Amino acid sequence: MTKSLLETLGAIEPLNLEAMEAARKRQDILTKPQGSLGQLEQLSIRLAGMMASSRPEIRHSANWEERVG
Repeated sequence: MTKSLLETLGAIEPLNLEAMEAARKRQDILTKPQGSLGQLEQLSIRLAGMMASSRPEIRHSANWEERVG
């Protein structure tokens, strides 16, 4: 059974600001110039907020070849 768009949108929770702040602080102490990774750093911080974890894990990577095969 497919969820409706409204059900899917209703299930989306707000970003976890605490996780985002912790991720931002972690980014700032890593061995690299602050902000040197540009959008990648911002993406990692947003991902932390979405997953409510300052160090989110992605357990399954997308396999492009399987999708377009």
